[in-house]
Amino acid sequence: MTLVRRCIVFFFGVIGTLIPAVALCSSPSPTPNPTPPNKSGGSLSEYARGRTLQRPSINRKEPIVITDDNLKDLGEGTELTSVTQQPSNSVESVDDAGVTDPRAFWRAKVTETLEEIRILEADAGVLEREISDLWKLFYACDEPDEREKEIRPRLMQRIQKGTILRRKFEVARSDFDDLLAEARRNGALPGWFRDLVK
Repeated sequence: MTLVRRCIVFFFGVIGTLIPAVALCSSPSPTPNPTPPNKSGGSLSEYARGRTLQRPSINRKEPIVITDDNLKDLGEGTELTSVTQQPSNSVESVDDAGVTDPRAFWRAKVTETLEEIRILEADAGVLEREISDLWKLFYACDEPDEREKEIRPRLMQRIQKGTILRRKFEVARSDFDDLLAEARRNGALPGWFRDLVK
């Protein structure tokens, strides 16, 4: 039995040493490509000496805020060096409001808007349960007169109310997204709202 094991180990040992040797012998050596000529005629340092750096003005005190709205305009045709802030129309800016702490101002606005959205969500949940109960009552009722004259009008009223509530919710979400963009344009940092938006 030990002789068979020795033969197997020897056999696999020989094969293991021959495979890399065969692989090295069969691969062709790579041919080097010549370096393409430099069209400018000089080195990279000579090219860099000819370029002037574009820097934002030193007296600028406001940070540059790049948003989705101004990104496309800033990236067209020229190198981006600075951005000027445009006055907003929808929400009064922090400077106009006379607020000394912009973080507290924007957090209060975001909290107020989120509370409106949560109230709309809670109302929608109550209304959905009422509609579900009315549908159950509608299909469980055996009297056609009662079903058509009493239950159906209440059901249709709740469904219309639900449609109106959904529209209000969509408007509130859109206003919330606009508020976040407005805050960002006015210098609010994204981390200010992370614990509020879940």
